[in-house]
Amino acid sequence: MAELSFTFPGKFFFGSDVLNLLGPLAASFGTRAMLIADAALHENRHIERIQDILRKKNIDCILLDDAVSPGTRRTIQNILDFAQASRTQIFLGLGGTSVLNIARKTACLAAGQKNREGLPVPLPYIELPTVFRNPYLIAGSYVDTDPATRRPVLAPSAEGLPKAVFMDPSLSSGLSPKFTGTLMLDTLLLALEGYLSGNANFFSDAQFLTAINLLGDGIAEAIRGVKDLRPRVKASQAGVLCAFGISVTGLGVGSTLSLALHTLFNVPKSWAAAVLLPHVMDILAESRTERMATAAKILGEDAFGLEAQEAARLVPARARRLIAQMFLPGRLRDLGLKLNEIIDAAEAACEFDVSNRLPMPVDSLYDLLKRAY
Repeated sequence: MAELSFTFPGKFFFGSDVLNLLGPLAASFGTRAMLIADAALHENRHIERIQDILRKKNIDCILLDDAVSPGTRRTIQNILDFAQASRTQIFLGLGGTSVLNIARKTACLAAGQKNREGLPVPLPYIELPTVFRNPYLIAGSYVDTDPATRRPVLAPSAEGLPKAVFMDPSLSSGLSPKFTGTLMLDTLLLALEGYLSGNANFFSDAQFLTAINLLGDGIAEAIRGVKDLRPRVKASQAGVLCAFGISVTGLGVGSTLSLALHTLFNVPKSWAAAVLLPHVMDILAESRTERMATAAKILGEDAFGLEAQEAARLVPARARRLIAQMFLPGRLRDLGLKLNEIIDAAEAACEFDVSNRLPMPVDSLYDLLKRAY
């Protein structure tokens, strides 16, 4: 039987009312906070909502909403200098994965007091995601970018960070319908690759199969134009389950490649993942046939009376139908990528995870990218 071991550093809150608990928790760490957020969240007043929660607990909050803006992007060192000058006691990250990675890195590097060994202790950090999926949501790590090569690097978080994660589906209400659809497909890629991974075990299977089921329902509701929070709640639940499952299996080839394309060429990760989804499933349908057939049934495909090979092919076919129904780009070239550049993404993907769990060499990853081009 496969052994199981993982660590979750902080508290986790999920639900539409959990932000009411943010104020008391933040106040337990101090009265001077720095909020690193995506400026686009002003539109739906999510930033103002967080500021108001903190203000009611007498917490002075400094807002940095240009950390990932192309024209005014602050360096990590500038943020750290600002935090030290303002005597920041707690960091909060609000936004998508790019913003959260910057916020988590800043919190890791910002030293407060020293421990008994004389080593600096990082400042407390609370995470507030506004997207469904973050594979390292509950992990003791985050995605950094090598400044010289622009390739993604998996960096360890400081011990005990984040102190808490607040997953409130209402924070995703500002996403456009098309971006919501691509995020759901990105999350579906995480779930399918995780379930089909050679590292899967009883724990990850439970997470990923439930996530696949939730996403099948949520995507169908989104396509039908359901206006309430139901599709987003299901997608958020699936994203949380994927984060727990990935703590066991690691990322798959499609998810790692889409991350590499994002950091190297500034392509939205979810768009790249949506393009790669059916092509990755084509390959896995041949090598993980029985499991793929099970995934097809969980997604709601009619596999009655079909052999496993036929049932397995229903998954990539379903992915292609979803891409067409959502009017999403179907090829990497539609994202402005050049064929002679994407070899860099294949190399970066192989280097990303130090555990080297990717089952395909660089040339095979490049072939996959060419199929999707």
